[in-house]
Amino acid sequence: MDRGVEVLVASWDEGLRGRVALALDGDRFTVVEAATTDEAVQRVAERPPAVLLADLRLDGRGALALARALRRQADTAGVRVLVLAEPGAELGEDAEVVDGVLATPFTSLALLRRLESLLGA
Repeated sequence: MDRGVEVLVASWDEGLRGRVALALDGDRFTVVEAATTDEAVQRVAERPPAVLLADLRLDGRGALALARALRRQADTAGVRVLVLAEPGAELGEDAEVVDGVLATPFTSLALLRRLESLLGA
């Protein structure tokens, strides 16, 4: 059975992870959750996702460090990275390591549209 597109949601905020999982519930996506950078690294090592949704405020080394690490590895360089951040958040020179930013709070429809855009659907 096809599991759908795997999306790793990395956020310290359990509520945010739950909202994303609820929004993506269905046949098209499989959601995997991580509460820290280290946990996200472990999940990626087990099975690289198609998309990483990373909270800019992720505990540990942080979302941008995680995105840089993915880009350096041949087997994860193609993982799409969407950073979840408060409106007006500045990524600075690190903006080049991510595929986009989704301002929080966001609607389920906005999340789905961004994912479709990233995946070329």
